[in-house]
Amino acid sequence: MLRRNLDLGSPFKVSRRARGGPFSGVVGGGGGGIGFQQTKGILKMEGIMEEDITEEQQRWFEYFMPRAERGDAQAQLAVGIGYANGKMVPKDLQKAELWLRLAANKMGERAVFHLMKILSREQSPRTKEVFEEKAEWNLGAIYLIYGRFVLRSSDTQLGRLYLKKGWDKGSIIAGISFFASKYRKPWKIVTLPIVLPLIVKAAIIKVRNKDDPRVLE
Repeated sequence: MLRRNLDLGSPFKVSRRARGGPFSGVVGGGGGGIGFQQTKGILKMEGIMEEDITEEQQRWFEYFMPRAERGDAQAQLAVGIGYANGKMVPKDLQKAELWLRLAANKMGERAVFHLMKILSREQSPRTKEVFEEKAEWNLGAIYLIYGRFVLRSSDTQLGRLYLKKGWDKGSIIAGISFFASKYRKPWKIVTLPIVLPLIVKAAIIKVRNKDDPRVLE
């Protein structure tokens, strides 16, 4: 079972051969999954020079890619994030969006949240386009991401409106951002009586389950 915390920069203690994946019939034939030389060939097609392919990249690719190709939503999410951060494969936002949208077919708005987060981090105009694909989102964290994105564009009033919407839909982090964005420094201190209890609550929830939708950010 995949780890829920998809830290794509850490080594995975997994088998060096991903059995029965779609690459078994595409790269090298047979039913034995993809091996070291085959993985190198695929990664070279991704633009990574053979001498630069690390064992960590090989393990990541052999573990996640066949599962993603077979339709495993968690693996598709991992591959999408991998293409977004560029650590295990060359950075490619188009491929990142492709895999995250495939993941969204099964995971729903959780995968869209990750897509929004990536696009927002890149200051991509696609952030707005993806957000406007639905008139109403159920996951408050999506409004958190978009509210922060709008705030960075200097539209404070509209950004706070989206943060408030996220807060209303259960995102504690959106609530913290909503109250904290009301004042500029040093006047933010006046929000402490409201914000501090929310910060403590969010910290406790994260310790118990960092994937809790109330504390996604």
